[in-house]
Amino acid sequence: MVDETGEAYPAVFHYREVTEPSRLVFTTGTPDQDPHDPDIATATVTFEARDGGTEMTYQGISQDPNQEEVAGWRAMFERLADQLAEG
Repeated sequence: MVDETGEAYPAVFHYREVTEPSRLVFTTGTPDQDPHDPDIATATVTFEARDGGTEMTYQGISQDPNQEEVAGWRAMFERLADQLAEG
């Protein structure tokens, strides 16, 4: 992942469940983390058709989220929304 300033944050995503087209469950961590570590962050994203579009619901962060982590996820979703709006 790369922020607006060009700062890189290496991340690895391991998918535990993919249910097309409605659900993803995955872990997020650094390249040196064990994806089976019970303390690793696990996320669930669901997609539901709504009002001619798609509603995305995100659940999960690490066991002990900090403000920087929460802000990072928020920024990623805002960038996704911007890209989708651009078409």
